[in-house]
Amino acid sequence: MNFLKKIETSNNYNFINDTLFAQGNEHKICENELKKIDEIINQVFLIKKNQKKELNSLFSNLEYYSNIVFENLFNVNKDQYFQFFIEEIKKKYFSTVNEIKLKIYSKNFSQSYDENNALFTKGYHFGELKKEAVDSIIKISKKYLNTFSENIKKNKTNRNDLSINTGSDIRKIIKIINFQFDKNGINNCVSDYMQKTSEVVGCSLEMSTENSTWWRWNDGKNVSKYTLYAHVDEDLFCPKSICYLSDVGKLNGPTSFYPNIIKNLDLNFMQNIIGRIINSIGSSKKSKLFNIYEKKSNRAYETELFFKHINNLPKNLKFDSHIGWYIKNNTALEKKFIDNEIVMEGGPGKFVVFDGSKVFHRGGCIDEGQRLVLQLTFGEKINFFKKSLRKILKIFKI
Repeated sequence: MNFLKKIETSNNYNFINDTLFAQGNEHKICENELKKIDEIINQVFLIKKNQKKELNSLFSNLEYYSNIVFENLFNVNKDQYFQFFIEEIKKKYFSTVNEIKLKIYSKNFSQSYDENNALFTKGYHFGELKKEAVDSIIKISKKYLNTFSENIKKNKTNRNDLSINTGSDIRKIIKIINFQFDKNGINNCVSDYMQKTSEVVGCSLEMSTENSTWWRWNDGKNVSKYTLYAHVDEDLFCPKSICYLSDVGKLNGPTSFYPNIIKNLDLNFMQNIIGRIINSIGSSKKSKLFNIYEKKSNRAYETELFFKHINNLPKNLKFDSHIGWYIKNNTALEKKFIDNEIVMEGGPGKFVVFDGSKVFHRGGCIDEGQRLVLQLTFGEKINFFKKSLRKILKIFKI
């Protein structure tokens, strides 16, 4: 199975009743059309890319049935703001479908995959950086660590106060990481997975502390403390890496993975896509809902009208990629997360490479002490000529 096909999910579990999304619209909509869309997606991944006529026909049918669903969604609630909500979802949904289409039509796309590549088979891979590489990175990071410590003393514990992701020092760290990832085969692994030559292109040095509150829930909510912030990433193609620069045990924010959850949720294709774009609705200043929602955070429950609109969605289209915020205590879904949890503990240099869009994960929920990590993102490796051209265009603002 190609990694793109993992968008499919098996119908083993219905998460709605075990989350705060159990409120609101409990009706289903367009079940036959949604089933047709799932069948089309399955067929898409069976067609060879040189059969463009067949692929064009399938995507045309996908658009047709998706439009029927949206026509029905517009009739769920005639409130003007809900209409804006569905309008924006529709635009972003078709943008995502087009992203999938472009991926399948790309010249490097292949249905086959390497069974020895853990990103294909498990979705994640653990490793260790060489000690000398870790020492070099920590040496480069020291001046920022002093700043982070001063911010903590001043009770400035937002992520922006305790992280750095630009500048010459970050570029030096990226260079060290890529040298290591070239040697140990990680960049090859990611390149094979993404079907294009890839390397680390982004890096954020981040400190987390027990005083941070960005990941905490309102204490009055009846939600599980064991799933807070558990999520899948919104992008459909999202390989990345987390590397520890400090000792990380159970109490100071280890990263956790829940590899068997997403494929066991009872999600259809359209529901899966909507759940990944839902938190971006109304977030852009260009959105008709930007001044209406006045979002406080990416947590839907903190914006009353936005949360109401999500709950007005029919049951078979309701999903949020960050459902860890909403799972109730003492439910079957909470137990499923707990039973499937893989906790990444380790010292400086311990790292994991994973596709955040395919595996539920969370990190940084600290009970005691601090955690220092590198958050690393992968992208296409650009040759020297292209890099030079980009610099020239940037200088002259072309």
